[in-house]
Amino acid sequence: MNRNAIIQMAKYGLFGLAAVIVLIFIRNKLFSVSSIPKALQLTYLPADFELDLDNETVYTILSNPYRYATEFEDLVRHINLALLTHVADRMNLNESQRQRILESYGKHHAYLKDLYFDDFTELSEHQSDIKDQWYANDQKQAIETLHEVLSKYTCFLVSHVVIAVLDAPEGKLLVQGKNVQTPCGLALTEGLNPMFKRLEEQASIADFSRSRGMIQEKSKTYIAELATVKVTEKKGINKQLFTKLFGINISSTEIEISALSIMKVGFDLDQGFQVSINQANKQIIVELPAPSILSHEVSPRIDKLDIGLIEGLDQEELNQNINTLRAAFISSSFTDEVVEMAKEKGYSTLETFFQPFLQQLPSGYDLELRFEEVQNIRTAESINF
Repeated sequence: MNRNAIIQMAKYGLFGLAAVIVLIFIRNKLFSVSSIPKALQLTYLPADFELDLDNETVYTILSNPYRYATEFEDLVRHINLALLTHVADRMNLNESQRQRILESYGKHHAYLKDLYFDDFTELSEHQSDIKDQWYANDQKQAIETLHEVLSKYTCFLVSHVVIAVLDAPEGKLLVQGKNVQTPCGLALTEGLNPMFKRLEEQASIADFSRSRGMIQEKSKTYIAELATVKVTEKKGINKQLFTKLFGINISSTEIEISALSIMKVGFDLDQGFQVSINQANKQIIVELPAPSILSHEVSPRIDKLDIGLIEGLDQEELNQNINTLRAAFISSSFTDEVVEMAKEKGYSTLETFFQPFLQQLPSGYDLELRFEEVQNIRTAESINF
């Protein structure tokens, strides 16, 4: 074999080796793509979270977890399985995978149920030490506590169960579709959090309704002390009285009387006061009687008294003049403007009082005040001589 033949064979050998390397590389690339497990190629589908819990039933269980320990465990299982089912629906898992989810959850539930119970009872006991003694917000607090406990373990539970079912290497998924999230994200943002938001809103309304009597009694004292308008005014009267004999004036008496009037206008809540809630219009409705004169003190002073030769002034005439002043005070002080001032003061007072309760209710609730029309003026008057 000559030198040229050897060189030619070497060239063909190098080309052959390069071709083999290229084929191996291409084969490995194709093999790596085709070897991705089908279970990891997921297409997310739209799905609604379906779990309708009765607020009163849930609160009954949570209000006494020791008595309803079995029901508490069932409630936790019911919620967790609903969350896992929603995740399976969104990730379009097959029936085999769904069955494995149920089996896997059973293993986790065996120890998680005790963690849920212990955490819930511990948090509940702490909250009972700091709760308001006259506003019964127990129902909302109980729902919020359960939400806190479930949120603590949901990601751990869902991630372990779903990833184990998918057999995903290093927990990696190849997914497509709309609103793609991790299994944990699906369970929290589409399931647990919206559900408990609804439960907490219902609980806050129930708490307000149950506390309505205490709120009404407490606000009654608050309004009586603060929602009043004070009107101070001075007036005077000058009058000459005559003593007659056979129709002839034989003596005259001149009298000048001045008086200070202090009138308080507000709400006589014994005449009607009601607090209610309108869920349809998102209103806290407070019904009040019309503003009226709560007290009216008239302090008269005799500035001048010139009695004639024959006494021409008696107690009855003096009282009549003072009554004239009192009527004048009422006419000039208890005006439409003062009535509107009392209403504004009442609204401002109630708005301050009810603000903490409005914050406990779902967003959008407002305070609605309704007043009776002013009809008869009711007075409680005292006169200082």
